Amino acid sequence: MLGDSPKGRTLPFVPKYTAQ
Repeated sequence: MLGDSPKGRTLPFVPKYTAQ
């Protein structure tokens, strides 16, 4: 969910979204 948001992608606890 957080990965969908711009701030969520920058968060370290959502590497799965940034990795994609």
